[in-house]
Amino acid sequence: MEAHHQDPEVHNEIFYASVHKKRVDENGAAFAILHLPAAYLVCVYVLFEGFFIVHEGTPSLGLHGPFSQSESVFLYVVAWGDIVSAVLGFIGIWFSHNLLPTDWRSVSRMHSTYAKMGTGVLLAWRCLVLLSIAPWAGILLAFSPPQTDKVWMYILICAYICLSIFLVYILVMAFCQIVSDSIYFQQHADKQAVGERNTLLANASVARRNGDDDVGDMEVEPLLFGFFELAPTITVYTIVIIIACVWSFLHIILTGQTAGGWAFFSSTPQVNTTFWCEAVLYPICFGCALVGLAGAATLAKNAAVPGTNQSRAFVLIFFLSSALRFGLLFAVTGMCLLEKNSCGFYLHGIATIAYSSPSPAAGIAIHCTGTDWMLLAGVLLYFLLDGYLVWGTYKLYRHRVLLDAQRKRKCAGDNMYVSQAQY
Repeated sequence: MEAHHQDPEVHNEIFYASVHKKRVDENGAAFAILHLPAAYLVCVYVLFEGFFIVHEGTPSLGLHGPFSQSESVFLYVVAWGDIVSAVLGFIGIWFSHNLLPTDWRSVSRMHSTYAKMGTGVLLAWRCLVLLSIAPWAGILLAFSPPQTDKVWMYILICAYICLSIFLVYILVMAFCQIVSDSIYFQQHADKQAVGERNTLLANASVARRNGDDDVGDMEVEPLLFGFFELAPTITVYTIVIIIACVWSFLHIILTGQTAGGWAFFSSTPQVNTTFWCEAVLYPICFGCALVGLAGAATLAKNAAVPGTNQSRAFVLIFFLSSALRFGLLFAVTGMCLLEKNSCGFYLHGIATIAYSSPSPAAGIAIHCTGTDWMLLAGVLLYFLLDGYLVWGTYKLYRHRVLLDAQRKRKCAGDNMYVSQAQY
């Protein structure tokens, strides 16, 4: 019984000590300590390698010959693959030796999966890089200019291949340890969840015996991003949308240029195709956002009391307008990127139409610069954030509907109980 009432922090410290002892027993004291730090260093190197290639660009790499374009594309793929896999690797390694707070219980259900998937993606990616660097280097050597010092090129290529083999070896050792440790972490997280549920059930049973029926199966308010309260976050979201609609409407009216949609942070061109769509959309969304602000703010202020039908209706109106805006922003953002000729989309499309065949337009190929990649990454980030908050608006509406329905059922049950007692 004492174990159930033990401080969770103390319990976690005891668990960490037992995991460390398991590592020492399996791998020895030295390797048990070095595996994870070495894996972190590999992530740092892979991340640095990706940013270095993106920053330097292909001109400084001295690529020549008929395969120079394909060689450059390979380098960009390696660069962005390194960046993404390194970030996932960091997350996976962190999950392999840390426990999440109890507030993140829903994420802890897949604690082991996150650890294995993050490090597994990094390991698989570096294995692909190791296997593909040899043919890439062969083409580079075969078509390099005659004045190139191939001795140093051979030395550097061999050194990089050896380094890649060493990195893969470290990742394999770390992955084996992470798979073993993540099983123990998952079992511990599941045991904690079961213990917390048993405690809640015991407390609910005691409360019911004492005549307190308020601990029934009430709808629990979900959290956004894992720790933000739902109603206050949506309230802030409505304020952001109000400001964005005002700025976007004034921008297109005063300048004649598109607001850019999810690409609002970049320079925006004049787009006649979506002008009237935006001119009508932003005032509508502005009015609906004002209505949503009234509803969400009321629900946030009175989170502990039943909501009114009007507040829920206001939130529903804001959700529907947000869904409409979210759908139309695909066209607005797409036309903005097209008119800006991001990655050469516009010129490539015009050339293809003019020549009625893709082959003559090969001279105007689609190619993204570093600025284009940053623009596309920013658009993707705001797209995901906007979509998540639109989904959060629906969650707020649904949560309040279920919560009020549960309270009505409880009140109906209490009234029936009183009527029976009077009878």
